[in-house]
Amino acid sequence: MNQPKTMKKRHMLPFLILAFLLIMASFSFAWAEDAIKIIVNGNEVNADVAPYLKNDRTMVPIRFITEPLGATLSWQPGANGIGGKASLTLDGKTVELTIGSKEGIVNGQVITMDTAAEIVQGRTFVPLRFAGENLGATVNWNGAAKEVTVSYQKPSDNNQVVATGKKIMGFYYDYYSLDDITNEAADFSDVIHFGYLLKADGTVREKDNFANDKFAAEGKTLAERKGMKTQMLVTAFDRTISDAVLGDETLRTNTINSIVQFVKDEDFDGVNLDYEVVSVSMRDNFTAFVRDLKAALPSDVVLSLSLRCRTYDSQTWLDGYDYAGLAKYADQCIVMMYDQHYNGGEAGPIAGIDWMETSIKYLSQYIPKEKFIVGIGAYGRYWPENGKGSAIFIQPAFDLAAEQGVEVLRDETTGVPHFDYESPDKGKVSVWFEDAVSIKQKMDLVKQYDLAGVAVWRMGRLPADVWAAINSIIK
Repeated sequence: MNQPKTMKKRHMLPFLILAFLLIMASFSFAWAEDAIKIIVNGNEVNADVAPYLKNDRTMVPIRFITEPLGATLSWQPGANGIGGKASLTLDGKTVELTIGSKEGIVNGQVITMDTAAEIVQGRTFVPLRFAGENLGATVNWNGAAKEVTVSYQKPSDNNQVVATGKKIMGFYYDYYSLDDITNEAADFSDVIHFGYLLKADGTVREKDNFANDKFAAEGKTLAERKGMKTQMLVTAFDRTISDAVLGDETLRTNTINSIVQFVKDEDFDGVNLDYEVVSVSMRDNFTAFVRDLKAALPSDVVLSLSLRCRTYDSQTWLDGYDYAGLAKYADQCIVMMYDQHYNGGEAGPIAGIDWMETSIKYLSQYIPKEKFIVGIGAYGRYWPENGKGSAIFIQPAFDLAAEQGVEVLRDETTGVPHFDYESPDKGKVSVWFEDAVSIKQKMDLVKQYDLAGVAVWRMGRLPADVWAAINSIIK
């Protein structure tokens, strides 16, 4: 005998309730066993409903953002009481999130997220990184400790926001660079780790000296605690390898997969590509690779490029770089404005102020100013008459001049200090290097053309007055 449908529903109801309770119990157990700690401006934030991970994103009750940061919340219920839209406002910035939608609205601009806001146990949960960072906070995830740190300073307390909003990025090269992460005078917004390289099979691997530079062991954690963003830098200095990989779609896919995996495993905020020998024949392939990599990265991961400096159309050996095409897909274009004179060439400044301005004017045709970051070389070189040139740090250059008893002069055209001396075995030695005055001129030029900021090559062993000159860009 068939039972009426209403009877079937009554019999199924206890089972549905039991299943729901079991599911919720499993959620509670997972949260208890795998609890995520949220630290906001140094204070742990607790709630009766715990944060959780979804699609590798930390989801938090919306009050985790509104209360500790001081943001205001307005709520618009959805049709028939289902779903709704939350609007967060903090110090002039607004983020709108709709329940169930991956499209967030930041100051009126639609941005696609990886994970949508949702309602769980009667609480509105939102992706912490997306909401926090778009309100101006810094959000970092420590996977090993299952800890999220959020830091926020009001605009009146944050020099970089109040003054120019420009970035000071730094290239982390070796253990000397660790000093500038802990250095109170160093005001970096981003640290780019020179730690990865492209292999012939298209994969990306850690460099041979990776363990010796202390970034993975100490530097990354220290940088994140100070609110600095971290980027992994991938080098491709071998033309044979870069051409072979760029010329093969399968190998390009290998590269993209490797980079995305590193970003996921190490929780980098960005990726920097330093492909310095792109052949003219690989021009379109390189642009396509940048396009595809950007599409594959999570939406909140920055893609930056370290690009060779160009000043004229006649430098056809640099035609492998479609500056306009690359700028279309990359978030940041760091133009390496150094090595105007290099080890194997004649003596001269590594970056004369006149040469730098010529390059800015030329490349501004192709790179929007909001993406244009000037690479600053904070070092020098010396050229012996008998032998090849070599790099020298700033303070050792001054020490060498004092040791030789010669005067440091300043070239009026380029703005760069220099001196010569005679060596018994090397003959005449010419030394050109940067100092606080020449670097300050470069900072002023970046502000004059209203570019996005600077990237310092490289972190470590910089005198205090040089740091004062670099920081002038955000004052």
